Amino acid sequence: MTKLHIETANITINCQRPISFDIPKGRMPLFGEVPCELILPRPKVGDKWPGTEAIYAGKSLSRDGSKIVDLIFWPDESQKERNFEDNKAWCESVSTDTGSHAATRQQAIVINDNLRHLLSKDHWYWTETKTNSGEYAFVQDFYSGYQGNDHLYNGYRALAVSEIH
Repeated sequence: MTKLHIETANITINCQRPISFDIPKGRMPLFGEVPCELILPRPKVGDKWPGTEAIYAGKSLSRDGSKIVDLIFWPDESQKERNFEDNKAWCESVSTDTGSHAATRQQAIVINDNLRHLLSKDHWYWTETKTNSGEYAFVQDFYSGYQGNDHLYNGYRALAVSEIH
């Protein structure tokens, strides 16, 4: 007797985008039990995220470091320098729809690697990551790729991002 083994199936529903899911080993799921994830086409790194003014920066660690997410960057056209707390507040106000926030130290590295050309003119930007003492926070230099830290009251530009899960 030959057994049929299916791990992944792509299904098109109403001629829309494909849905991909994994079938649990050892049994066929009942209708309605299949965990589905909509596979959306992603823009190229550096292109605008669909329906927003944000730029796709690539894959990154999530804010809490628990998973890999798509990271989008919201450019600050004002190029205004803000202290750490004002910067965090501004970043969180950029997009309430997508939960924008100041980039973490790790997310700033992804932006540096993929979007440096957009930020190298005025190149020092805050991250939301504070040092262990809590008196300083990390800043990203988009000219050299260097990360350092500075007093929270100093002024730098904003790195507002959103995570797409």
